[in-house]
Amino acid sequence: MLSLIKPFMKISQTAARALALLICLSLVSLSTYGDNSLRVGIYQNPPSVFYDPQGKVKGFYIEILEHVAKVEGWQLSYVKDTWPKLIEHLQNDKIDMIAGMAYNSDRDEIYDFTTEPVFINWGQLYTRNSSIQSILDLRNLRIAGLKQDIYTLSFRSLLDQFGLPVTFIEVDSYAEVMRQVEEGFADAGITSRSNGKLLESEYQLHRSPIVCCSKEVHYSVREGEGKEFLDG
Repeated sequence: MLSLIKPFMKISQTAARALALLICLSLVSLSTYGDNSLRVGIYQNPPSVFYDPQGKVKGFYIEILEHVAKVEGWQLSYVKDTWPKLIEHLQNDKIDMIAGMAYNSDRDEIYDFTTEPVFINWGQLYTRNSSIQSILDLRNLRIAGLKQDIYTLSFRSLLDQFGLPVTFIEVDSYAEVMRQVEEGFADAGITSRSNGKLLESEYQLHRSPIVCCSKEVHYSVREGEGKEFLDG
């Protein structure tokens, strides 16, 4: 787990172990959850959570969760889908948890979160045109973003605060965000910083100096449907 976390968290090995322990403690009471089975929503957001071409679920969220499940005797099952669909599944009781949801006050009205975040991430803007150097350069441009994603929502709000008219194109994955920009359907695309770093070598795009929206990322469940279990 530490080998996966270290490239994305500038902390010492001791601090990383302490963080992992705190996250485990905030999850541990899930052992009383129903019949000890837990349906976990998985989407493509490497390196934190993803599944490979053979369908194997991976990522440091999964390593933490499976460590606790082994100790506590939980039965984990994974539901793989796009981010927008997982949001629907959580709201409709088709899954119990999403492994990797960024916190904000609006989401806190709907979901409960682990006491400790797994890590801190932020939004990164990619462009086809390297002349885009500031938010003001985005006026009247088309911006691709992941549907219902915290960075899309926060970046849209930021642009509204600047009074900048833009057109948002919402898609179902970060990879599709990058494709929209590379193929010219969008002028820029907002992704999470960690996912963008992994995807950027596959596309002929510029990593712009425009970043935004630092967020803590947690495990999450429906409001009132398991907060006592998350707190440990």
